[in-house]
Amino acid sequence: MNPAYPFFAKYGKSVLAAGFLVYAAVVAQLSGDGRVDKAEAVTIAIAVCSALLVYVVPMAPQWRWGKSTIMAVSAGLVIAAQLIVDGALDTNDWYLVIGAVVAAFGVTIAPAVSPTPNGSQVPDVVVPLGADVA
Repeated sequence: MNPAYPFFAKYGKSVLAAGFLVYAAVVAQLSGDGRVDKAEAVTIAIAVCSALLVYVVPMAPQWRWGKSTIMAVSAGLVIAAQLIVDGALDTNDWYLVIGAVVAAFGVTIAPAVSPTPNGSQVPDVVVPLGADVA
C-alpha cells in the first residue's frame, strides 16, 4: 500500500460496504425470531456480493461513481428480495432496507483510491471524502 494514502482514505468505500455485510448478518440473526429466514439469507448474499464488488471493481477516471452504483443497485436488490421472498416489509425487513440505503449513501461519500500499476503514466484515481458524482 502506498504510504501516501492512509488506510481509510484508500479503502473507505470497501470498509463501508463490508460494514453493511456485518450489519446485515447481525440484524438477520438478532432481530425478529432470532433465526435467519430466506429473505434475510438473500440479503446477506447480496451484501457479500456488493462488498466483494466494491473492493474488486477499480474506479476509472470517467466512472468515479462505479462503486456507488454497485451499492445503489444492491440497496434496490435488498428491497426487492424482501418483497419477493416475504411479500411485504415487516419491521425487521425495514432495518435491512434502511441499512442498505445508508450503506449506499456512505459508499458514495467515502474516500477511495484505485492505484495504477507501478511505472504507469496514468495517475491514481483518487476520490476524496465527499460525493464521487462530480
